[in-house]
Amino acid sequence: MKKLSTAVFAAIALLTVSFSSCLKDTCQNTQTFTRWNPVYKTTADIRKTPQYEAARPMQNTGKIYFYNNYILINELKKGIHIVENSDPSNPKTVGFIAIQGNVDMAVKGDFLYADNYFDLVTLDISNITTQKLTCRAENVFKNQYWQDPTRGWLVDYEAERVTQQIECNDPRLASGNGWFREGDAVFSNAGTKASTGVFTSQNGSTASAPAGVGGSTARFTFVGNYLYTVDISSLNSFNINRLDCPQLVSTQNVGWNIETIFPYKNNLFIGSTTGVFIFNLNSPTTPKQVSTFTHARRCDPVVVENDVAFITLRTGTACGATGDELNIVDVTSLSSPQLLKTYALKNPRGLAVWDNMLYVCDDGLKIYDATDRLKIDQNLKAHIAGFDTSDV
Repeated sequence: MKKLSTAVFAAIALLTVSFSSCLKDTCQNTQTFTRWNPVYKTTADIRKTPQYEAARPMQNTGKIYFYNNYILINELKKGIHIVENSDPSNPKTVGFIAIQGNVDMAVKGDFLYADNYFDLVTLDISNITTQKLTCRAENVFKNQYWQDPTRGWLVDYEAERVTQQIECNDPRLASGNGWFREGDAVFSNAGTKASTGVFTSQNGSTASAPAGVGGSTARFTFVGNYLYTVDISSLNSFNINRLDCPQLVSTQNVGWNIETIFPYKNNLFIGSTTGVFIFNLNSPTTPKQVSTFTHARRCDPVVVENDVAFITLRTGTACGATGDELNIVDVTSLSSPQLLKTYALKNPRGLAVWDNMLYVCDDGLKIYDATDRLKIDQNLKAHIAGFDTSDV
């Protein structure tokens, strides 16, 4: 009886080990992740002088800006493509200005203003192929980068696809949202998407020189003798009486997740993920907020014409929420903006309005006659589909 018990126990033990092994084998699978590796830079690296380089392919483009017969196109965090556009039917990329951390830009006279991570740099582009740095305003764009005492500034993350054999109960799969961290790397198993310019003054004066034209997603704009910029939470005011070296005169908190800035008359319309903040410029050194038009949490460019604001809201991004639409807002009374109508769209981004014609980046480019603000959807004049658009 004792021998039989021993044999039974041995068989049970063997069966248990075998069954556990089978469970272990069947609970292994192959997972492909996107690993976002942190990128650190020292202050010296960040403040390297911008350089003119040969033309390069466009890969990850951002803002677009028009200056003289040139189109300036941002390559995110890398610099600015220079496109010669004297013949609009045949634009030619002729060069590249390497500016680390660059996302935004603006031009007045022959001076280019661009963000260089947390600094504002000014470049003389009177000869665009031999541009030179004339001024650097340090640490004006705050709350966007974190500094490690030993490795420097955490300025970005670079994506890398990695494939691993992992257990079914691996805690990395337990977060429920597809994201997890290991050290300072972030992982995701949810996929990879994470003017005329005639200016000749030697000392950079005469801020009345003509300015270029930016799009609705711009974070830099001019009103009079001032350059206004926004970062994630702040509005910065720069005096540009000397075009070659803007002077920061004030910084004020606006809110959080600030996205865009648009000038209209003597006012600024500042778009965020939760609404539009309206500031007057009666005191240009210290803009004053007069009202807020609040909407659901969504990405939000805004343009204004004839006391009417046009706002596109989109989903499918970190902005969250649901609903893709165009809001038409009466801003005749800046202190009390009133929603006139909402139109459903597919997934709108940038927009522009000129002489009652409304251009919207939505499933390509849509062009509306917006003369009747309450019947815009009935007056679609053109829809150029089949390509992705960002701003116009």
